[in-house]
Formats: sequence, structure tokens, C-alpha cells
Amino acid sequence: MSIKTKVTICEEEVQQFCNQLIHRSRDIVKTHESLVTIEALFSRFSQNADSPEVFKSILHSVREFTNDTRTTLMQQYADKLGDALRKSDKSGIREVYAPLSRNGFNQILQKVVDDLSDEQCLAINYWCLKWLTQARREAEEASGYPDSYDFKKAGVDLELYYAFDDINRYLINR
Repeated sequence: MSIKTKVTICEEEVQQFCNQLIHRSRDIVKTHESLVTIEALFSRFSQNADSPEVFKSILHSVREFTNDTRTTLMQQYADKLGDALRKSDKSGIREVYAPLSRNGFNQILQKVVDDLSDEQCLAINYWCLKWLTQARREAEEASGYPDSYDFKKAGVDLELYYAFDDINRYLINR
């Protein structure tokens, strides 16, 4: 059973709602996810709207809010990653790596590394390479076969391994 109804909405109401959402929320991640959902909703229904121009205007407005929260979120991740790298904090690196795509992580990594001194980069790269070497050795020993890795059996956090590998790769090629 399908029920159709007409809803009247204007750009100002959507902007007011988005502003309230941002100002009432304490968690930028949840706020951003909510805005992405709202954006998807308007995007989906703008195609069948009686006034597609109005929906396009509303969608543009919501995208501005989404972009603002994305920028804020990425800056928070960059700050957290920078602190984690300077303090050799594996859990901090994992907290940044886990919720992001590899592309997003690498964008943040590039921004963070650009703000580090050459000495800091060398120290971080040494730390990462040492950790990666140890993780690979443990994984190879756990597998029982040469040139074969069993990270799970070795108890190596695979997500952290990928983060360290990305950091190491970026620092080597910088």
C-alpha cells in the first residue's frame, strides 16, 4: 500500500533545520551523517518534484552544510592524527584510520605531514617501519610458511597495519 501526500517546504526552513541540527549536536560525526542523509533524501525526491528548481536550491543549501561539517570533521581528524604521530600513539592513529576511506586517510596524512619537520618525519617513519617489520615477522612466524603472513593468528591489528603501511609509504615517497 502506498500513500502519497504533498509536502510544502522552503529553503529557509531547511536552512533553519540544518542550523539547529549543527548547534544542538555534540558529535560532529553524527551531525555530518545526518546531513548526508538529508542530502540524499532531497537528492532522491528532487527528480520527481513538481518544482525541481526549488529542490535544487534546497539541495544546494544542504550540500553547503554538509561540506562545512565535512571540513570541520576532517580538521578534527587531522589534529588527532598529528598528535598521534608526534606522540607515537598507535590507538590514536587507529581511531583516525578506522572511520575513513583510505583516500580520506591519505588526504589527512598529506596535510599533517606537510606541517611536520623533516626530523619529525624521519622519526615517525623509523617508528612505523620498525612496527611494520615486527608485525610482518610475527605474522610470518604465525603462518608457518615463508613469505606467507597470518596476521590474525599473530594477533596483529590489520587495520593498524594498513594505517602504518600507508604512513610509511607516504613518508618514503614524499
